[in-house]
Amino acid sequence: NFTDRYIVFNFDKQIAIIDLIAGRERILYEEFLEALTNNPISIQQNLFPDVITLTPSQIEIFSEIKEELFLLGYDVEQIDRSTFAVNGTPSDKDPDDMQQTIIEMIENYKSSQLLHRNEKKKNIALSLAKQKRSKYKTFQSDLERIAFIRQLYNTLVPNITPSGKKIVHYINNEQLVQFFNC
Repeated sequence: NFTDRYIVFNFDKQIAIIDLIAGRERILYEEFLEALTNNPISIQQNLFPDVITLTPSQIEIFSEIKEELFLLGYDVEQIDRSTFAVNGTPSDKDPDDMQQTIIEMIENYKSSQLLHRNEKKKNIALSLAKQKRSKYKTFQSDLERIAFIRQLYNTLVPNITPSGKKIVHYINNEQLVQFFNC
């Protein structure tokens, strides 16, 4: 649905179209990078830990990023050779299937590491932002849309995702006239 994926608004005498998924990736990336460098995300301890199972190759990558995942609010401990307990998750997140969430984090980290060769923290922030970007809720009001736009424009690079994709497209008056052949 167009209205669930894009925001269209007037901006500085032109029309701006924001891709919400791409914008969410930028916002999340910067939030996760901030958590990894300065301000860890608080952990909500689970009453009953989720138990997950990882393959040997997943365990190798997981052990490489375990400390960073803790800073992002994931408290995971190894129970035996291939079984782990997820004792806590970020306090502000919706409950997910932890098996799928952890495996996706590992796979996204592995692919972003191969593609981008950034430093470790940036790769982890990027991989988690890509994973979480499409899990946004639709806006219920204009105030929520405005808050999102402000949050996006307060990021370091509001026009481009950390993976290099365009977030905002601007259409000026001349382009609009050409579009309608006026």
